[in-house]
Amino acid sequence: MKIICVFLVLILAVSMIGVDFSVGVKIHGHFEPFAAVNFDTWLLGFQVKAGVIFATDSIVLVPGFYLYKDIASWRVHGGVEGLIHLGEMECLMLAGAGASYGFKTDFGRVLVGGELGLPISLPGDFFVDATMKLVPTFLIQLEF
Repeated sequence: MKIICVFLVLILAVSMIGVDFSVGVKIHGHFEPFAAVNFDTWLLGFQVKAGVIFATDSIVLVPGFYLYKDIASWRVHGGVEGLIHLGEMECLMLAGAGASYGFKTDFGRVLVGGELGLPISLPGDFFVDATMKLVPTFLIQLEF
């Protein structure tokens, strides 16, 4: 198993063609600023993000992991994120997919788009039972 993990890490490292950083805002009923690190490979890109929502009674941390593919000026993405409510110590898992249109500026690439999220119910006391309700999201992101 150790050899397989080392082999997969080496393949990923060899296929890596770039690392980008980005900051942005997601609006889905709340205002969520986030920072992300993008790893570009020959086939797909990976994004690891960390966002925060300042609620009236607590803070909600929003870590996430997304896969994306850039096609011309468009970026198609899908992934999962967890909304961790620190006051109640509960987590809502959200799977999302969407698209963004990107254009280059003097200071980086700006992506503007949207996403549809679907809550996921997971077992355990830490996870919130979710109803099947779509969550539309507006997204703007600066990648540099």
